[in-house]
Amino acid sequence: MPLRLEEIRAFDPLARPAWARSLASRLAPGYEHPARAFFRLLARENREPMRWLDLGAGRNWLIGVFDEVHDEDLAVGADLETPPDLQHRHRFVVADAYHLPFADGTFHLVTAYWVAEHIQNPEAFLAEVARVLRPGGALLLRTTNPRSPVTRLARLLPEGLKRRLLRRFLRPGQVLYPTYDRLNHPRVLRQMPPRFGLTPEAMVFSEALWLYHPITALLSLAYWHLTRPWPGLRTDIVALFRKVS
Repeated sequence: MPLRLEEIRAFDPLARPAWARSLASRLAPGYEHPARAFFRLLARENREPMRWLDLGAGRNWLIGVFDEVHDEDLAVGADLETPPDLQHRHRFVVADAYHLPFADGTFHLVTAYWVAEHIQNPEAFLAEVARVLRPGGALLLRTTNPRSPVTRLARLLPEGLKRRLLRRFLRPGQVLYPTYDRLNHPRVLRQMPPRFGLTPEAMVFSEALWLYHPITALLSLAYWHLTRPWPGLRTDIVALFRKVS
């Protein structure tokens, strides 16, 4: 299979540490981590041959779940610059998401992991994604939810505090891009303009467990429970769109 499903499962954030899996299974039956939802939908798009573009690829780690077994298979990550810790260099291009160096209808799947919130021009982005997708192809994204009170509070943090937190929890040298929250609003995602031919097929609202400590994980699980009547207030959105024309 083009996508190594066993490697997709290995990206499940609840696989480690073990206490997180135990905590979620005991205190939140039915809970699905947004990363798990993303990879579940990614696995559903498995096909042969496979042609897959990952936008905002960063160090190109996501393409690591691809297994090239046929001459017609293609998996490539694209980002604005080449990171120093790039993986799978032979499957990476420097490209602007608004001007992709690919022919019309090249890909079966386009993914965007933590990208939609940074899109300044949604119209140009969607038009370009729709152009490089084949009919029947899919756009899969994971993004923040600007309607979530937690997300709104994070936006209000002083820049100095944000930088200290990011240095603490992200890789050194992580590039931080401006956040616009223009494409990732639930209303925008649900009402995708028909001219792009992208129809919403699946949308998951969930809460990522803060796995830095059991107490932070408990807090995020508590928020997941509190928002059960209003899932649209959770911090993460995973959405799949199908190109119908």
